[in-house]
Amino acid sequence: MAEEAKPIDEHVKDKLRDVLVERHLHALAYPTKVVGYMDMLGFGALVRKHAGSFNIEPSGDGSGVGTSTSKSAERFGRFHAVLDHAAMDHVDASRPERMMIFSDCAFGVYDNALQAAVSLSVMMRNFLKWSIPVRMCIAKGTCHYERFSIESFNNFNLTRSMFYGSGIVFAVQGEETSGSGCRIFLHNSLEAHDRTEIQKRFPILPLPAKADYAEYELNYLYEIAPSEGDPANDDLGIYAGLSILRSELRDPIKPGVAAHYDDSFDLFNRMRKQRGRHEMLPPRFDGQGDVPAVFRTS
Repeated sequence: MAEEAKPIDEHVKDKLRDVLVERHLHALAYPTKVVGYMDMLGFGALVRKHAGSFNIEPSGDGSGVGTSTSKSAERFGRFHAVLDHAAMDHVDASRPERMMIFSDCAFGVYDNALQAAVSLSVMMRNFLKWSIPVRMCIAKGTCHYERFSIESFNNFNLTRSMFYGSGIVFAVQGEETSGSGCRIFLHNSLEAHDRTEIQKRFPILPLPAKADYAEYELNYLYEIAPSEGDPANDDLGIYAGLSILRSELRDPIKPGVAAHYDDSFDLFNRMRKQRGRHEMLPPRFDGQGDVPAVFRTS
């Protein structure tokens, strides 16, 4: 005959209840999320060179004035168009649960690392196809949303975006220090099981040179799916966008600026090789935006 279950001692019940309450309070106080930080590269220099929203060009005979969107305003608008599309795509299960955007950078907040990888890889490909240089980092940690508001007084406006947390700090830290180029770094705050989840959909690459806060980066190229899309054409769009950005550089080109594009093309080929695609030689320019004669085909 089976032995009857003994009632739980009241002292044990109290201890168990205390542990559960403590865990619940801890979860409320330290909500762990996955954060993707996106930063547009070189935008400060572009704004200094093209400070206005419009270019104003009087006609040669003085009979009229032509206007066009400035280079900085055009790139700024495209950057935010990609972010808006990602935020408003309600049928996309990978879209961030929250996005904080200001000026030339943004944070996307996700429930898990795979969701962040899917979402940010799509955004990165769209950025590059539109010739917008962006660098990202995915990190894991706390996120605290304190206050978001716009207040208007008689002659004063106050806009608040109050948020913080270790996930925010880690994501910025990894993006700023892990290397040059248009890349998606995986911060060391991501655990082994987070990387395993990402690898169910995307391969990851070890960094060529180990950084202080990251050892891996995401292969964000379009994956081969027999039912939709063409990976080869998608890759060509990325290659074309990077080529346009590289062609805009003019002598004297600072080594740090050139490194962004050298490292972007290097990563592009490492990603293609990892996905079993052939490498593509990066374009070469003469510092004035022209392809050197030795590289021309006609």
